[in-house]
Amino acid sequence: MPGQKPVGWISPGTRPTENSLELLVEEGFVWHGDFFDSDFPYKIPVKDKVLVEIPYKVPGHTDYDIFGIYGAMKTPTDAFQFLKDEFDAVYKESTSHPMRMAYCIHPYVSGTPGRAAALEKFIRYAKRHPKVWFARCIDIANCVLGK
Repeated sequence: MPGQKPVGWISPGTRPTENSLELLVEEGFVWHGDFFDSDFPYKIPVKDKVLVEIPYKVPGHTDYDIFGIYGAMKTPTDAFQFLKDEFDAVYKESTSHPMRMAYCIHPYVSGTPGRAAALEKFIRYAKRHPKVWFARCIDIANCVLGK
């Protein structure tokens, strides 16, 4: 958010270094998102502190980046249908266990009028379903931390 200190980190290209976690906790970060090793967020002890890992892309989950969607599909209508179909599958599976669907948005890609309208249409569609939580990474981290 504008005017707020960042509290989470995903490195460019999800390329952490051996020092990333220590540097993040030293600077007061709450969450990190570079690892691909879990289906769900978890706590990482770092020195005498805790950092929440929110895995970015996990096999078997539906994490998407706008580049991949628009690289494969030519129209905003195609992208909407893809997101809707994935959401419907995840929502159905969530009746038996928790699921998540993440979509990474880059404003300079998804901010064109047609693409923004398709994203807005998808969000309206998903919000009509009960028990869907639109959460920021800090919201997820706070939930993992019991806050």
